Amino acid sequence: MHRFFISPENISESKVIFPNDISRQLYKVFRSKKGDYCLVFDGTGTEYLVNLNQVSSSEAFGDILEIINVSREPAVKLFLYQALIKSDRFEYAIQKSVELGVHEIVPVLSERTEYAIPSDSRFKRWENIIREAAEQSKRTILPALRSPITLNEALQQSPKRSIIPWEMENSKGIKEVLHNIKEDINENTFDMGIFIGPVGGFSQKEIEFAIYNKITPVSLGPRIFRAETAGIIAATAILYEFGDLAG
Repeated sequence: MHRFFISPENISESKVIFPNDISRQLYKVFRSKKGDYCLVFDGTGTEYLVNLNQVSSSEAFGDILEIINVSREPAVKLFLYQALIKSDRFEYAIQKSVELGVHEIVPVLSERTEYAIPSDSRFKRWENIIREAAEQSKRTILPALRSPITLNEALQQSPKRSIIPWEMENSKGIKEVLHNIKEDINENTFDMGIFIGPVGGFSQKEIEFAIYNKITPVSLGPRIFRAETAGIIAATAILYEFGDLAG
């Protein structure tokens, strides 16, 4: 069954009005027709079973048959601070992070960032990638994409439990650090940040400033990962450690 994110203002007590782009998708791509069913989620944790009663290339709407209150979100809210990298690689990173369960994505400008702040059209494309990944992976919230900020700003606003994978870290592996966090927490839900550097990594000065801000450097193991995969690996390790991927 097809699944779509629809903004709450397009959802009433009994009806869903689909925006133009999704109306066209229903009509032209999926060949949907009156009487077909689809799932809708509003990004705040609620899902709806909808019976379509009109579908055309210009408009579509349907009746809500069932309101489904279900959570598929991790107990740990992950904030991914991803340094800007080549656009297609950044897109891969955010797509897979959303599929995994990352709560918020913050593009970061660091010393070695080689790419400019994205244009409005590029930023809109990233938002669409997040929406489509959330639809596909059955997320019940829509992860936020924040405006780019500097690394210094990110370090000072990040959750108190945050890690920064670093290829020069020799003493603390991610498994040990996560185990210690798990032993220390007593909340059912909590926030955690992941800082991922650009191609070439963070500078020594940036790592020192991260440590000053109580961000924990960790090793991801003996191999070096690309900038677009390091965050995915770190997020996977965190979610597994805290039971989200255990089944």
